[in-house]
Amino acid sequence: MRRATAVAVMLAVLSLTACGGAPPTGTVVLRMESPDPAGIEHDPAVEFFVSAVARLSGGRLRIEVENYPRGPDGSVDEAGVLRAVAVGEADLGWAHTGSFDDVGVHTFDALDAPMLIDNYGSEAAVIRSHLAKQMLAGVRRAGLDGLALLAGPLDRLIGTSTPLRGAGDIRGRAFALRLSSVARMAVRALGGDPSRLSYQLVSEHPGLYVNAAQRPGPPAFLDDDLDSIFFDRYGGECAIQGASCETSRPWVMTNLVLGPSTEAVVANPARLRSLSARQRSWLTQAAADATSYSTLVADQDSRLVPQLCAAGVRFSTASPATVASLRRTWRALYAKLESGPAGSAMRTILALSSRTPAPASLRITRGCHRQPRQPYTAHGVRSTLPDGVYRLQVTAADIRAAGAQGLGGVWPTVETLTLRDGHWRLNFTEPTSPFAEYGTYAGTPLRTSWWTDRTGQRQLEESFFSVVVNRDGLRFYIVQSWDDYRREHALYASHVWQRIGG
Repeated sequence: MRRATAVAVMLAVLSLTACGGAPPTGTVVLRMESPDPAGIEHDPAVEFFVSAVARLSGGRLRIEVENYPRGPDGSVDEAGVLRAVAVGEADLGWAHTGSFDDVGVHTFDALDAPMLIDNYGSEAAVIRSHLAKQMLAGVRRAGLDGLALLAGPLDRLIGTSTPLRGAGDIRGRAFALRLSSVARMAVRALGGDPSRLSYQLVSEHPGLYVNAAQRPGPPAFLDDDLDSIFFDRYGGECAIQGASCETSRPWVMTNLVLGPSTEAVVANPARLRSLSARQRSWLTQAAADATSYSTLVADQDSRLVPQLCAAGVRFSTASPATVASLRRTWRALYAKLESGPAGSAMRTILALSSRTPAPASLRITRGCHRQPRQPYTAHGVRSTLPDGVYRLQVTAADIRAAGAQGLGGVWPTVETLTLRDGHWRLNFTEPTSPFAEYGTYAGTPLRTSWWTDRTGQRQLEESFFSVVVNRDGLRFYIVQSWDDYRREHALYASHVWQRIGG
C-alpha cells in the first residue's frame, strides 16, 4: 500500500463535472507515479501535462497522481518509479533524466556533461530539437514508452559553508548530487567524493552541514537547483550559537551551472496500447504542449533569489580563474564522453548553444552575498498562507498508510489547526487527554519553514513543508521533518485541511 495519500490532479476536470460530482460515465483513469516529495506543484510542466490531458479529453481521460513511497532517508528512489511503470504497477510516471542511468538508459548522458548546457536558452533549444526525440526514444531499452522530455531548472554548484574559490577546494570533500555515471565521473575528476543527495545526508549527524557533535562540519558541496535548495539545507539549531554556527548555510555559485534538471514522462507500453487511438492522441498532444510549456516556465530563478536570501541562502559569483580551473579539470572527461555514444549528442548541443543569445546575469538581491548577521533568518519572508482555522481527522487507516503505526505521539484524533500572522497552534482532540502543539512559520506556501516549540522555552527544530492552497482548504506535503517524517505525514498530510473559520 502507498504510504503517501493519492492526490487526484484534476484542475480542468473540476469545471467539467456537474456540481463537483463524479466524473462523466466512461471516464478512463490513468495512475501516474510522482517522485517529488514536495508535490508536482514544484514540477509545473508535469502538472501542466496532467491538467492538459483532462482539458483535451473533456474529462473523458484523466490522470491520478500518486506520490511514490519514500525510503528510510525520506527521499524517493526515482529508478523505482521507472521500474514500477515498466512492470505495470503504474500506467505513467516521470523522473529526472539522470535517474534513467539506473535502469540502463544512457541516451540522456550528454545532459549530465558538466557546464555543457549552462543557460536556459540552450536548454530550450535542446528540448525543442530533434535530439530530444532521439533521447526520449532510448527509454524503450528499459521497457518504457517516452511521452515527453521537459525542460527544468538549472543545477548550480553550491557550497555548504563557503563559496567555491577554485577546483581544488572540492578535492577530498563530500559532493552530493543526483547520481548518474557521468555525474560520478565529473565529481571524481575534481577529487571529490560523490554521494547521493538525500534528506538524511543533509540533516543527519554527521551530515553535509554538521558533524557528529552537531557543530558545523567541514566544507562540502552540492549540485542543486534553486527550488530544491530551500529544502536541501540544514534545518536544525547548532549546539552552540555563535559565529561558527552561521557558516551552516548554502552558498550558491550563480555562474557555475553544472547542467539542466530535465525530466521525462514515460508510460507502460501495454497500457498505452490498451487505449483507443483517440485517447492516445490526447496523451501525445498533452505531452507536446507540456514540452513547449516547460521551456517557458523552467526559469524561476530571479523570482526565487530574494525568497532564498531571506531564508539564509547566500550567493556568490565565481571568478574567471575558478571557472577556467573547472573546465581544465574536466577536459579529460569531455574527451572520453565525446569519443563514446554521447559524443554525437554533445556536438549537437554545442551547435545549438552556439546559436543561442548569451543569457543575462542572475540578479542578486542586495545583501545576499554577505553572511547574515543573525542565524536562521527564514522568518524574513512573511507567509501568505491564509489565516484561519482548519480541521482534519486522522484515522487508524491514515496512520497505517503513512507507515506511522507504532510511532510515539500518533493516534486517531481530530485536529484543529489555527494559523494567525506567522504563528500556528495545533489542537488534538482525543477521549482522554486533549493537548496542543504550537510554533511559528514563514516563507512562501510552497516553501514553508515550520518551527515547533514543544517546551514553550525555545524553538527546537525547523521542518520544511510545501503547502498548496486550494478552494477547499490546505494540502500539506512533508518535505523535511525534524521528527520522523512519517509521523508528520500522518498528522499534517493525510487529508486536505478543511477551513472551518476565519
